[in-house]
Amino acid sequence: MPRIGVRVKRKGEHMKTLMKSPSLSCIPALPRIMAPMLAVAALSACQTTTTVTTATTLACEAGKYQSLVGRNVGEVTPIAGVVTRTLTPGQPATMDYREDRLNLIVDEKGFIQQVTCG
Repeated sequence: MPRIGVRVKRKGEHMKTLMKSPSLSCIPALPRIMAPMLAVAALSACQTTTTVTTATTLACEAGKYQSLVGRNVGEVTPIAGVVTRTLTPGQPATMDYREDRLNLIVDEKGFIQQVTCG
């Protein structure tokens, strides 16, 4: 452990250097707080987990819903257990691809033009 030299002058003595070890108060607070968190992060990096998902559980299976093309989106009942998103012309949409999401692309009048995954 490094030692820190401190110069002190007591009453009636010459200036002398005392050697002492640094205490925790000398260490800035942020590294003291971060050290345990880094240790936990390092240990958790050793743990490995493997998740296997099959394509059938993630795929939206758009082929099963092609019969919806040409129907008004208002006539379509919500499909249980399927995440759906209706996209109208000019509507902003996120570009993230989700295999489990069924996209219903409609025209200006609300008729389904296309059914896709994503």
